[in-house]
Amino acid sequence: MSKTKRLIPIQKYGKHLEQEAAQRLQLLSKRVKQQQEKVTQLQLYSEEYRSNFSSIGAGGMDMSLVQNYRNFQSQLDALLHTQQSQLNLLLEEYRQHLALWATQYRKVRMYEQLAEKYSLIDLKRQQLIEQKASDDRVSASHDTNE
Repeated sequence: MSKTKRLIPIQKYGKHLEQEAAQRLQLLSKRVKQQQEKVTQLQLYSEEYRSNFSSIGAGGMDMSLVQNYRNFQSQLDALLHTQQSQLNLLLEEYRQHLALWATQYRKVRMYEQLAEKYSLIDLKRQQLIEQKASDDRVSASHDTNE
């Protein structure tokens, strides 16, 4: 069995791993985008809530309302912090999977180049065999003509 043919299963398996890594990367990319949207929405809501409270509070307000505002804002800040932490974890996971995909991609390309190299070697070897056979035929016919 030629080296080219022996590489075929390795190439297929490598390509399979690369495709799996690419799909996982795509899924993580969607999750990162969704999480970024959540964080952005929470930030906008928090800013809007602060702004509205400031406008309402400009004329003065009851202490219980101020306390409720502070409690709610504290909960909102905690939620925002949690969502941002989740986003950071997702981003780290994305970076790790990107590195994994890049490694798989390089391996697949290396196997493809190696297969191409072996294929060229096989082709040259076959051409040499054919040339030798042709030379032998010419030599044999030349010997019989003499």
